[in-house]
Amino acid sequence: MRRWACGPLGSALVGIVAVPVAPASAAAAWGGSVALASDDVFRGASQSEHAAVAQADAHWRSPEGWFVGAWATSIGAQRATFGDCELDLYGGRGWLLGERAVASLRYRRYTYPTSAQGRRYDADEIAAALEFDDRLVLSAAASPDASRYVGAGWALRRRTYAYEASLRQPLTQDLAFVASAGLYDTRDLYGASYRAWSAGLAGKAGPLDIGLVRFGVDAAARRIFRGDSAQGRWALSAAWRY
Repeated sequence: MRRWACGPLGSALVGIVAVPVAPASAAAAWGGSVALASDDVFRGASQSEHAAVAQADAHWRSPEGWFVGAWATSIGAQRATFGDCELDLYGGRGWLLGERAVASLRYRRYTYPTSAQGRRYDADEIAAALEFDDRLVLSAAASPDASRYVGAGWALRRRTYAYEASLRQPLTQDLAFVASAGLYDTRDLYGASYRAWSAGLAGKAGPLDIGLVRFGVDAAARRIFRGDSAQGRWALSAAWRY
């Protein structure tokens, strides 16, 4: 069954939202996952200051490829900024392009319901993706209203863009090499753009999907993000999908 992930460098490792977007049966279907991860990495930077997090997803998809769902994660060490949790709502549609490719379009709403700053961190995003042979994913995303507190004060409702590519190369029946690279245009938000990458292994251990991935960023990202949140590290995750 073809699946599309919300982004190769999106939040979580094997816990990222993965929804079947192509028609797979005559009936609609529910699905989701529950995951634990040693880090919550979003586009190269740790959102939990390298603390472990718990994550969960629930989604519904139609036989025609429409999907809608909700994804949540604990925040970890950055709860003073973002609150106790992040809750994302998403929806979209996927289309089969012949026998070897899938296209998808999705909307995602990032929310931080317990943040002391209220809705300032909430943001919208539109993304499009192309997947080839269940191995290569190319995606582009745009947000019109990202907000962050930077050195000069609040940067409110600024435009950001993300361009990503990810690869999954099977090694055995239950083990694959995974890698990704991304370019993030955050000039309107942070005054600079940056690049990030990841590489590692993803596999199955009984009922669990296991991932061990090394994340890295360029010097620009280390200047943008405070502390050691943009210092490359290994991260481990385990997810049970239903």
